[in-house]
Amino acid sequence: MSVDAQAGGRLDVTGEAQPGAAVRLYLNDTLVAPAQAGPDGRVVVTIGKGVRPGAYRVRLDAADPKTGAVQQRAEAPFSMPETAARVAARPAPTETVRPGTRVAAGTPEAGIAASSTAPPAVSPAAPSAAAPALSGPTEEARTAPPGTFVPEINTAKITRGNSLWQISRRIYGRGNRYTVIYDANQEQIRDPNRIYPGQIFVLPEDKGGTAGRGRG
Repeated sequence: MSVDAQAGGRLDVTGEAQPGAAVRLYLNDTLVAPAQAGPDGRVVVTIGKGVRPGAYRVRLDAADPKTGAVQQRAEAPFSMPETAARVAARPAPTETVRPGTRVAAGTPEAGIAASSTAPPAVSPAAPSAAAPALSGPTEEARTAPPGTFVPEINTAKITRGNSLWQISRRIYGRGNRYTVIYDANQEQIRDPNRIYPGQIFVLPEDKGGTAGRGRG
């Protein structure tokens, strides 16, 4: 697996899996996007913008299409600098996960189907011939390699004095929607009342709330 960063919080992640395998991209153990390996086994996921400076663990999980169990895993530490002209992470070996192994963030129960932790909508890098787009692709999509293109993600880097309630009020308009952040970042947050400077959380879309309507 390789990770390549560019200015504006863009991230290009590439890896290999069995041709046609269902793959999931995680940042700091938080699901960002589902993807699929191509006929040649190549996996490409591009995040157009929104990856803030800081330390990340970038992970690709390849799952069994029938059971959802993780079969292969590749993970690499990555540091997004304050100014990213072009930075690449060191490659990490692919790990084969034996059947029955517990994988905290990659299990079917904690996977893509959870509505409250669903990532932002993912659009393909090129419009489908069966469903032509009403307008042309964005510049980010045009310059993204073939694969899965996520236009933007929202992240928050924790500083002293922050709380999930404050972040929720700023992002979703209601403090009591902090559970959306907690659910999506449980591998980092053991106690929602205790978060620590330097942590970076992925902030998913609040599909179950009324973001932006009033203050909690």
